[in-house]
Amino acid sequence: MFCGDRRAALGCGWAWQACLALLGVLLSVGVGAAENLSVNGQSIAPVKLEALVAARLSVGQKDDAQTRAQAREELIRHEALLQAALKSGVDTPVLQAQAQYAGETVKVRRYLQEWLKQNPVTADAVAKEYEALKARMGQQEVQMRQVLLGNEDDARKLLAQLAAGGKFEDLAQLATKDASTKASGGLLPWVPEGTLVPAIAQVVSKLTPGQTTAAPVRTPNGFHVIRLEDRRPFALPPLAQLQNQIQQNLETQAVDAHIKRLRDQAQVK
Repeated sequence: MFCGDRRAALGCGWAWQACLALLGVLLSVGVGAAENLSVNGQSIAPVKLEALVAARLSVGQKDDAQTRAQAREELIRHEALLQAALKSGVDTPVLQAQAQYAGETVKVRRYLQEWLKQNPVTADAVAKEYEALKARMGQQEVQMRQVLLGNEDDARKLLAQLAAGGKFEDLAQLATKDASTKASGGLLPWVPEGTLVPAIAQVVSKLTPGQTTAAPVRTPNGFHVIRLEDRRPFALPPLAQLQNQIQQNLETQAVDAHIKRLRDQAQVK
């Protein structure tokens, strides 16, 4: 349920963790005892090695000789490559601007992480969102078959074929524009009724299992001819199972709203 926007804003993975560690290590790591290292006669700031070690520790590695040796080797390879890159002339003004932007992005990610710590999503907010989600999902789920068509005329022709005795599954395989359900004869997975597009939900709620829509249903995706396969009770999983996902969604929404506020307040000339 996690929204990709927050991942883009907050970042994940090895590279940004190393960068974050590099930005903060002077405040948290004793650099005085760090190893003095040089590559091709060029001294490497001890903080860089400590940053790589800190990044490895942040993903669960032990602070031992092996971890430090791995970080040291990674730094040596990186510095050798960096020196070769600089000598080759790739360090153009555009590349420098890209590098600067990347560094600024790391700082933005760290800022948003700290902002979330200062503005946490509360347990009450998670519980309230869970109840709202439960209400939105409804108490039933449905399974349907559909034929998705590009225009109303084709959809009405298909309804006429069904009325003349055509088999829904066969017509779906031949005519549907939905590639994901073409091979299965238009069969869709079980879904809570509350998650359906409003136009479809309004029609499906009036169908009984085995019944087909009397007219095409229009949505932004096209024109749907739908047959209700079955309907059964639905219950949302317990809060304990969804708590982390709901919290991540609420954090995403909070970050997005904070970013929007900053953008709206920005004086742009």
